[in-house]
Amino acid sequence: VGGTNRGWGSRGPGSFALERVRWTGTTPFEIRAMRILPTGFEIEFTQPADPVTAADPARYDARGFTYIYQSGYGSPVVDEEPCPITAVELSADGRRARLTVGNLREGCLHELQATGLRSTAGEPLRTTTGWYTLNRLPVLAGE
Repeated sequence: VGGTNRGWGSRGPGSFALERVRWTGTTPFEIRAMRILPTGFEIEFTQPADPVTAADPARYDARGFTYIYQSGYGSPVVDEEPCPITAVELSADGRRARLTVGNLREGCLHELQATGLRSTAGEPLRTTTGWYTLNRLPVLAGE
């Protein structure tokens, strides 16, 4: 992996970097994908999730928000609203969780926090936040 300190996002005193990333052979327990459904989101995990933690709606928190589209740099978060999670259905293999989420809004970013989730091996979820830009909410078949 290469890098430079050109720009505001750089870290460290060096003006350049070359780092070696070495695969350990172990996949951490992570959110692999976040997909939109007509009734909420489907979260895919890299490992089977523990059904006691992953199927509990209280372990998830979501919000929707947007930014001001403008010519100037940056924007504060605007139109932030909670998105209540009322149900979670875990797949038989534990790799997917279907969340029933309210207040999903087209044109908004949606942030999902998953706290206290563990894999069936007992490993905690490494990255607990996922984001989804909702351009268009899919419709249920037959609507």
